[in-house]
Amino acid sequence: MHNNQTPAYLFVGSDQQVEHATITLLQQKFCLHNQCTTCIICSQIQEKQHHAVLWLKPEKRYTLEDIAIIFEKTMLGLDPSDSFFFIITKADLLTSACANRLLKLIEEPPHGYHFIFLTERQAQILPTIASRCVQKNFSPTRAAQEVPALIAYFMRFNSDPVAFTQEVSKCTLTEEQCMMYVDDLLTYWIAAHKKAINLNNDQDKNATLHMVTILKEALEHPPCPGSAKLFWKNLFLKKEQ
Repeated sequence: MHNNQTPAYLFVGSDQQVEHATITLLQQKFCLHNQCTTCIICSQIQEKQHHAVLWLKPEKRYTLEDIAIIFEKTMLGLDPSDSFFFIITKADLLTSACANRLLKLIEEPPHGYHFIFLTERQAQILPTIASRCVQKNFSPTRAAQEVPALIAYFMRFNSDPVAFTQEVSKCTLTEEQCMMYVDDLLTYWIAAHKKAINLNNDQDKNATLHMVTILKEALEHPPCPGSAKLFWKNLFLKKEQ
């Protein structure tokens, strides 16, 4: 991989999927034996101990202090044949301040430096970051999976509350699955809001913005263990307000 070709990637998928994809890419880059997976280099990459790879993981949301090490590292020049990779896990937790601080570096990184942003929540990635990355999606589309019927109640307005209550009573989603579907719904409503703006439809602009707002709030407050049904009931009440 040459620095002027692909300095930044955005990998979208489950934590396990994007981590595996990252490790595979790094082994392909650094292994002297065609990604053997068993040599010292491949083992170091697998264990996240390779000297030319830095994994970043925030405690909550990223702070400027969390990313300061990136700027410290990139002040060091690399030899023409060397590479260094920054792996930004949970990239959806980057604040606007952190993203803005990184933009120039992502656009024009010093020779040999590369970035890989990892996320499960594509809709939560700041556009300024996504637009500067080569994106790879490792998750199967939810359209190819069985989508719970209750999700359809959040893709339209004026739903029947009685029917919804009956449907939510059947909910068996885990907390992680709830967040995946909320992320999908957010992507759906963001697209609907953009369409309403393009059509200059004030009524639809307000309605779709309402959905975008409550779904973003839902992503900030995931359900506690065992509270998935209550989570969807509360979200439905906010939708209908």
